[in-house]
Amino acid sequence: SERSLNELRMRKSTSINHVLRVVERDPALAFELFLAANRELKRAGKPAATNIRRALLVFGLARYLEHSKSYETLEQHLPPQFLRPTMNHLGRSYFAARIAERLAKLRGQVYAEDAFCFGFLSLTTALF
Repeated sequence: SERSLNELRMRKSTSINHVLRVVERDPALAFELFLAANRELKRAGKPAATNIRRALLVFGLARYLEHSKSYETLEQHLPPQFLRPTMNHLGRSYFAARIAERLAKLRGQVYAEDAFCFGFLSLTTALF
């Protein structure tokens, strides 16, 4: 979202933990990060990143911050009558992902990162 991007852009210096907190709170930024990092990994013939920290490390903190300056936001392209329902849906998808991740950690049968991705995608695909 615009607010999250501004939070990343306003600081002169930042830490990986700060960027992780911002990206983890914003499903759209997390999605963009996964796309960019996994594109790089695919080109290198390596397995896809399944968590935000790995995606950020693969992409590189400085490179990600520079790359995020070019991001366009939903706020710039969606009319107000579509913006709120879309953001609500993305929020529910993120909530589902966090629940799936926690359940995976408790049960230990599935990798938590994989559960997060599946949880997020389970509701996000309904947008398309």
